[in-house]
Amino acid sequence: MSARESLALPVVRVHASLSPFSERFVPELSDGVYSILAQGVTATDSAFATAYERARNLKRKNNTPAPPPPSSMNVAVVDSGVYSAGDAFFEARMGNSGNAQEGLGFVALTQGRPSTTGQHGSHVASIASSGTTLIRIFDAQVGSTQEGGSVKLSAWTTAFKWALEERARVVNVSIVCPWSEPAISALVNGNSNVLFLATSGNANTEFGADYLRGLGLTEGNVLLVGGCSRDGSREHNRGFGDGIDVYVPSVQVPGRLSMAFAQQQNYERLRKLYSEENAKLDKARELVRVTQQKLEADPENARLKSALARDQRFVSSGEAKLPVVPPSAADLVLGPEYQQVADDGVSFGIPMVANVAAKMMLIMPNITAREVIQVMRATARGDCSVGRVLDPSACYAEALRRREQWVGRL
Repeated sequence: MSARESLALPVVRVHASLSPFSERFVPELSDGVYSILAQGVTATDSAFATAYERARNLKRKNNTPAPPPPSSMNVAVVDSGVYSAGDAFFEARMGNSGNAQEGLGFVALTQGRPSTTGQHGSHVASIASSGTTLIRIFDAQVGSTQEGGSVKLSAWTTAFKWALEERARVVNVSIVCPWSEPAISALVNGNSNVLFLATSGNANTEFGADYLRGLGLTEGNVLLVGGCSRDGSREHNRGFGDGIDVYVPSVQVPGRLSMAFAQQQNYERLRKLYSEENAKLDKARELVRVTQQKLEADPENARLKSALARDQRFVSSGEAKLPVVPPSAADLVLGPEYQQVADDGVSFGIPMVANVAAKMMLIMPNITAREVIQVMRATARGDCSVGRVLDPSACYAEALRRREQWVGRL
C-alpha cells in the first residue's frame, strides 16, 4: 500500500454533496450568487458579469465614455479569521494578509493553530467573495471561535474601526454581535454609507419591525438577514418576523478552505488517530511481551501459545493499518475535494447578501447603504412562503438602471 493510499481512510473529508435549487424556486433565483449552491464558490456570477460590463460601457449624452465603475469593492469579514495561505482563490481576493487583532487571526493560524471554529471565517469569506475577482476581503478577526458572545468589546471595536479605516463598504458580521453597546452603535451610526449585515440567528426567534432601532441603530444602514430552505420555505430553527429585511437559503451552503488550512486540519486528525491507534497497539505489544516471558518458563503451554499468536496477529494487522503521518502538514498530499465545505446556518447566508451588496456597489458606486437595503427589500421575491427572498439578478438590474440614469444626466 502506498503512502497516499494509506491516507485515504483515516483522513476526514469536510466535503458535503451539493444539491441544486428545488424546482419550486423561480428560475431567476438560480442565477447570481445563488449559482454557488449548485456549483460551489468558484462558479461565475454571469448575471453580475453582464450588468457590470454594461455599466463599464455606458456613454454620456455627448457619446463620450462615462466614468468607469470601480475595479474593486472592499468587504470586511468580522469573524473567526480567514485562512488564505497558499490558495489561489483566496489570494486573488484578499485585501490584507493579516488583520486588526494583535496576536490573533492570520498570524496565529499560520503558526499551526487553525481549528474547526477557525474554519467559520474562511467559509464565510469564500462565499462573500464568490462569482468575481473584484471583491476584496479584509480579515477583521474578532476571536478564534464563531461564538461572538465570548468576544471582548475591545476586540469588536478594534475590528470595526480597522474595517472602516480600510474603506470597507460592506461589513459582514455572521456571528452574534453586541450591537446595542454604545461603542458599537456609535461606530455604525457614524458611518451611514457603510452597510452592516447582522444575523437573526439559528433559533426560532421573532424579530419585530423596530428591532434594530431598539438596539440604537438609527441610520438605516444595518440589514438583518434571515435564513430559509433552498425552496424558499421557512426553516423552523431560524429567526423570523417583520424585522427581517431579506431571507436567503441557509442549508448546506458551500464554501472553500485554503489547501494549507485543509492540510493542517487533516494533519492534526491524522496525528490524533495515529496516537489513539498506537496506544491500543502498545497494550497489545505489552501482552505479547508478558506472554513470551511466561512461555520461556512453560514452553509447551498450549493456551499461552494460542494467546501469543492471537496478540501477535492483532499487532501485525494494526501496525499495517496505522496511518502514515508525514513530517509536517505541508507534506500531506490531499486532493482538491478537501478544500470544499458545506454547512447549515444563517452565518453562511449572510455573506451571500454581502456578496450581492458589493456587486451592486460595483455597478453603481453612488448607491448608499440605505438604498441597497431598500432595493433588496423592494425586489425580493414574495412568492416563496417566507416572503422577501433575496433576488440577486433583480438587485443587479436595479443598480444598473440607477447607474444608467446617473450617466444620462452627465
